[in-house]
Amino acid sequence: MGASRAAGRAIAWPYAVGLGAMHALACLAVLPWLFDWRSVVLAIAGVFVFGQGINLGYHRLLTHRSLALPLWLERGFVILALCCLQETPAKWVAWHRAHHAHSDGDGDPHSPLVSFLWGHVTWLAFSREPGNALGGYRRYAQDILQDRVYRRL
Repeated sequence: MGASRAAGRAIAWPYAVGLGAMHALACLAVLPWLFDWRSVVLAIAGVFVFGQGINLGYHRLLTHRSLALPLWLERGFVILALCCLQETPAKWVAWHRAHHAHSDGDGDPHSPLVSFLWGHVTWLAFSREPGNALGGYRRYAQDILQDRVYRRL
């Protein structure tokens, strides 16, 4: 069923190669001569610190506007999120708002009902625009595009 969503779409090579390389490199951690406890601690700290960029910055602050912070701190979390390589603020917000507007339906860019892999990973490897048939960025991320800093990012 995931193949049906991918049919007719070009592979987004930067995403496909990046995802593949990241996971291939992560597998190197199981090699005994590359293992280091300091690296484990840094990885856990990195997931926590940079994960807050996605959780707070893109998700709570920009997408849902469910948290109010000083502008300098909001932008700090958004920059942390940008470092996670999960796209620009406008694109991430548009995808997520389209997901909520059409959860598990035709307009959902990453519905898990297509397949488990499509909902979690595969959708990233194919060319797509958030809410393409529904007006895209202007419909789902107009407020983000009006902010000159987020638009520039």
